[in-house]
Amino acid sequence: SSAQNSQSAAAAAVGGGGRSFTWDPTGALGGGGVGGVEPLAREHGSEEEDALAPASTGPALPALTAYKAATYEPATKAKVRPMEAQRDGPATTLPLRPADRLDRAMLECLRSPSFLAVTGAAMLSDLGGWSLIAFQSAFYERTFDLAPAVYNPMLAWIIPLSGVIGGLGGGWLCDKLAVAAPRSGRRWLLAGSGLASAPLIAASLLAPDYRLSLLFLFPGFALSEVFRAPTAIMTRETAPASPSVAAACHLACRNLVAGLGPLAVAALAEREGLQHALLFVPTCYALSGVGFFFADFKLQQDVQPPPQTLNPTP
Repeated sequence: SSAQNSQSAAAAAVGGGGRSFTWDPTGALGGGGVGGVEPLAREHGSEEEDALAPASTGPALPALTAYKAATYEPATKAKVRPMEAQRDGPATTLPLRPADRLDRAMLECLRSPSFLAVTGAAMLSDLGGWSLIAFQSAFYERTFDLAPAVYNPMLAWIIPLSGVIGGLGGGWLCDKLAVAAPRSGRRWLLAGSGLASAPLIAASLLAPDYRLSLLFLFPGFALSEVFRAPTAIMTRETAPASPSVAAACHLACRNLVAGLGPLAVAALAEREGLQHALLFVPTCYALSGVGFFFADFKLQQDVQPPPQTLNPTP
């Protein structure tokens, strides 16, 4: 009949991908259509439903309704794949499976060669920085015989201002180099700033006049602070599954070791004098620059995805 032909044509028009629909112009299968005004499309999603579906709307309709109610999964219960952590992705990438316990997350960080390399280079810089700040006042008093009223006002703005310039400038330059030279820009920035700060700090310590000493101190200390922002990003990249724990572990190791710097300077000052003992500071900065170069190189190797080989089509 013409009704059956129109029903078959509608089913063929909307069917596809192994799924078909039955046009229900009367609303007998649960729709609200009357006289074809609001027709309802019933979807056949599996062979079991098709087996239960009657040829016409007869007594088997309650069985079909019960079966669909038992096997129906609402769209809100759809399975959502967790976001995968990307080792070479941005720092805001969510972790895939963070460690359940703090000790396990810390051990995972300490077993990472790139984490140890980055943290070790930062430790060397902290050894120098803490030693310089700890003995800054005593240095100007003993070496230049200055009263605190003379050097304190100058150190009060030289140290924080140069540190802020170095820290912000290092972060800005690191972002610029990430675009211009993503493979090697960061390592040259960290190595260059560390190596450049060493002679400036040494010149500040060995200057014949305190004014000249403060003049060299400003750029030297600014360059020594360039590493802070890039190191924070590098630390997160070493442990993408637990980036916050990696940053905390990184800072904890640095703080524990940095206190040894002033102790080393105090021990050297008893034999060599404070002025020459403080040459420990530029030595640490130079070693830190070299360490950052190899740390970034190791990190780039760890986060680089393995090469993909194309299988020839048979």
